[in-house]
Amino acid sequence: MKHTSLRDELLRGRRRRNDRIRVQRTWILVALGTVAVGVALILLGAAEPIGGTASSSDIEGQSAQISDIPAPSESEEELQEIEQPAEPIVEPGGAAALEVTDDQPDPAGYASVGDDIRERLESLQIVSGHSAASYDRDLFGPPWYDVDGNGCDTRNDVLGRDIVNATFKERTGNCKVLGGTLEDWYSGTTEQFVSGSQTSYLVQVDHMVPLSWAWKHGAEYWNDGQLLAFANDPFNLVATTDDQNQQKSDSGPSEWLPANEASRCRYVQRFTDVVHAYKLGINMQDRAAIESVLDACDETSVFGDFASGGQADGTLR
Repeated sequence: MKHTSLRDELLRGRRRRNDRIRVQRTWILVALGTVAVGVALILLGAAEPIGGTASSSDIEGQSAQISDIPAPSESEEELQEIEQPAEPIVEPGGAAALEVTDDQPDPAGYASVGDDIRERLESLQIVSGHSAASYDRDLFGPPWYDVDGNGCDTRNDVLGRDIVNATFKERTGNCKVLGGTLEDWYSGTTEQFVSGSQTSYLVQVDHMVPLSWAWKHGAEYWNDGQLLAFANDPFNLVATTDDQNQQKSDSGPSEWLPANEASRCRYVQRFTDVVHAYKLGINMQDRAAIESVLDACDETSVFGDFASGGQADGTLR
């Protein structure tokens, strides 16, 4: 039943996405058609003799000119700014466990220092950061879906990794986190986590490369399996405080950097690694912001573990 529910969610998301794309393209074609009609009317008006009416031969000539105007192209290739990524990471409706394949980013290949991170940054395709279709969180699948099939949702997986001295609810297989200490490297502060309807929100899980940012930089061309895998990739997730998560929102490095300056090298390193691993593009402003941060980093040292309570490669327990 779990797989059927996921398949239904993904199919509904795909239909919504396709409907939006069709509507948006229809409006684009209508706008272009309106412009073409306006041009035709201007040309016909210009051809009318002063004090008289245009002859039939004049009208025929203008009609010939209008027919030469190329029709709007519906080619998807003209709407795309970035190559479509590799084959699906997870097939919609398939097994819940996420298998590591040649097409899936390998966490061991993320870690980089110094010139390596600069090379990855320079290899990224420059894009505008605008998408043809509107972003919708539902397109990335059910929130915190258990893609690795370990019986624990992604949020609790990340909390269990990042929270120090975590305590777990009994008979959940060390899944449901009840409490512990978050050493938030975004802010450099410490936050006590207590699970509850009035307290859980104080510690949130952030997508370092935001979902909407990814959508606008190439993810709109991914299939459902790739979208689901990206939304739940632990390497792109980190527990942080409510304040930091809300301030960051869906910003890239040009609009937001960690309040803790000592963490900015780690942040732009991870951001670049995720974008590179998923073959996303980057806009000029974010690339310039990352380069500026890297100029101030110590390029002879590793930028540090991903999270205080987790592993250096960002993987889960």
